[in-house]
Amino acid sequence: MLKAILTKKLFINIICLFTATITGIFLINLFSAPSIPVIIGIILFPLFIISTLKPKLPIFLLLISIMFTEFYWVEVMEGYLKPFHIISVILFMIFSVFHLRNLKLSKIFWFFVSFLLICLISIAFSTDWKDSLRSFILPLILFSITLNIFIALYSKKISEDLFIKIILYGSIITTIFAIIQIAAYSFTGILLTLTQGQDAQIVIAKRPPSFFTEADTFGKFLILPFLFFLPFALDKNNKYHKKIKIIIFIFLFGIIINMTRSAMIGLGITCFIYILYLLKRQSISRNIAIIYVIASLSIIIIPFFFATTKIVGSHEELTYRIQTLINPSTMIVEDPSAVYRKRGVEETLEGSIESLNAFLIGHGWGSAIISTKGEPKDVGGTLFINILYYSGIFALILYIFICAMIIRFLLKAVRENNIIEQPLFAEGILFTFIGMLITSQIASMWIAPEFWLVIGCGIYFEILYRQKKSYTVLNKFNP
Repeated sequence: MLKAILTKKLFINIICLFTATITGIFLINLFSAPSIPVIIGIILFPLFIISTLKPKLPIFLLLISIMFTEFYWVEVMEGYLKPFHIISVILFMIFSVFHLRNLKLSKIFWFFVSFLLICLISIAFSTDWKDSLRSFILPLILFSITLNIFIALYSKKISEDLFIKIILYGSIITTIFAIIQIAAYSFTGILLTLTQGQDAQIVIAKRPPSFFTEADTFGKFLILPFLFFLPFALDKNNKYHKKIKIIIFIFLFGIIINMTRSAMIGLGITCFIYILYLLKRQSISRNIAIIYVIASLSIIIIPFFFATTKIVGSHEELTYRIQTLINPSTMIVEDPSAVYRKRGVEETLEGSIESLNAFLIGHGWGSAIISTKGEPKDVGGTLFINILYYSGIFALILYIFICAMIIRFLLKAVRENNIIEQPLFAEGILFTFIGMLITSQIASMWIAPEFWLVIGCGIYFEILYRQKKSYTVLNKFNP
């Protein structure tokens, strides 16, 4: 099923490329005030060379930068520009833009374009359209990740098998590094952090951020490898399923020591949905399903057993997070971050319905809401509520429709498992997308690059399914 998935060569290549990427970042830091042209020049030149000599490496570099460089950014136009943003835009300009014709069959793509146009209309009618337009650059950059992933897979610049391997090895490295981070500080007091902002995550919260800006970002990232590889681990026809089960437990351990509650709740709900899905397909017996239910609940239960160990550390923050995870009502009332988030959701909703104009076309992308103290602050809602505030009810309805279409075509691709090289690929992406969508209703994953990566895979499976159906119909009338 996963032919030669655990090859040493690829693992070594990822380590080497990761080392080169980190070295490049530190070289950029040597500039006292790095300008955008300097950063683009440093990244653009090797990308052109790489794309000429090794066409597969630019997309390889994009995937690696998503997993290993999220912690680094430069401030540009009052926003944050990260390495994968730049790499994705450049990759789109030197490669993907020449393959956009392959998207003509994708309804998801055209509905997404329509969604972006509605957002632009909202910006045009906003009071501070210049700031809104500047903020709208970020969704466009993130959308380039979606297009790059789709085109790379569809054009076979990267095979399904290689894509799976990169996600697997990259996720293993990020998780192991997180375990090393927390273990090093717990046992020796050594801080293996990559930025000053990560120090507090380890020292105060006892939560490892790995290669990400903060622990929450890393915790939500782990949704991708855990749910993506779950079908591979449970499929007995896959000769590597035993090894991947062990890897799944590594991801589970990373989730536990990270303790991102929104991700754990999202994972728990999605695992339960996945069990129901397996039962409906009669892929598992009821007894096995009971075991899986217990396993999914263990995402919440197991932290109790780790709360007093040295590796996690007996710490008030961790204990408090466990208690509030088990008792959400306490979290909503007492937890400062949850109270802040709840207030943000309430204020965002109030702002969305304060007038007919706000409800229909929103306030403009990236616009701030006014707090009770009269000071502007960022929108604090969930994914759907933020879209409602930014671009109005029509944009929200269209976005929900897009999400439903992605799930629909992924389900069709799973049933028509002969249209892809890796039948479990679509199943893994399906439940990863569902998990991210559920988590985003607690803490939005809109700016997470892995979220847009998964959407790109969804478009890929939509195109494959449509082509398969077109070929079947053609053969029916032309025997």
